[in-house]
Amino acid sequence: MRLSEVRKIITENRQILSIRTDRYRSDATMLEVNNMHTVLTYLNNLRKIPSLEPHIISLYTDFPKLAAIYTSEMVVVKEDDFRGFYSRLEKISIKCDAILELAESILPQEVENTISIKLPVEISLSEIELLAKDFSVFFDVLFSSPKLKECGSVKFYGVEAGSSWLYLLVPVSAMKIVNIIVDGIYNIYNSYLKIQHMKAELDRIKLENEMLPDIKKVVRALSEDTVHLINNDQELGLDAESEAKLSRNLENIIKLFNAGVRIYPSLAAPTEERNKTNEMISHIENLLTDINKPALPEASDQEMISDDDADTDD
Repeated sequence: MRLSEVRKIITENRQILSIRTDRYRSDATMLEVNNMHTVLTYLNNLRKIPSLEPHIISLYTDFPKLAAIYTSEMVVVKEDDFRGFYSRLEKISIKCDAILELAESILPQEVENTISIKLPVEISLSEIELLAKDFSVFFDVLFSSPKLKECGSVKFYGVEAGSSWLYLLVPVSAMKIVNIIVDGIYNIYNSYLKIQHMKAELDRIKLENEMLPDIKKVVRALSEDTVHLINNDQELGLDAESEAKLSRNLENIIKLFNAGVRIYPSLAAPTEERNKTNEMISHIENLLTDINKPALPEASDQEMISDDDADTDD
């Protein structure tokens, strides 16, 4: 999990000390506790952070009755149990604050008009140089269009470890078009993988696949069609030569996806947009898993004879 994701989770769930209590009048050893359900929801979200998970699991294990309160109504609990539970919450809260302070000191501020490029796990400096060039040329051509040339340019915004991430800052006025293009890239790559998936299925069952289209020609045609549609729909004003150049650069970016590159919206982007991209990426990874499944072993002559004998016996 990258540190920026950790920062977002903590920022949204740091109110774990917000439990409201009052003295239970009928028994001085008991407390009335409110909004425990909300606090447990915060804790369950914080459990996604690897460094916090063991502390939260330990808390649940040591205080099972308090950890099992899933009602929004007021509940009555033993004061000693609550004090022990709350003391552990304070320690988790201190850890959250320390992580957040570290993240704020080394990460760029999350803004909506950025895109996050996830790099392959193993990538050389020369490959990073080529990747940067592909994206740079693509955006240079895109922002040369009459509609975008006054918007500014896409700029380097930062890097992050935890895998390797590259952040690009996009002019706010151009963000909608860039998002449309990113959607187009994923749709093309999805179509490419579907053909690869069909080919892999035919290979697994030892059938000929000459009827499948030439995949390179398909990607080129889809890239050209995507660029042409976006140019017209968004009224970019690109001429035919610029359209052709942009589509070729789009092909280069799509090729990077085979090496493991992925493009994500900013963590500050609307939830709907982030969920849509995450669902597409999950779908793509599932396709890749299926494509890479081993082929079925060929049946031996003896196995084929045995099968024939079994059919005869029936």
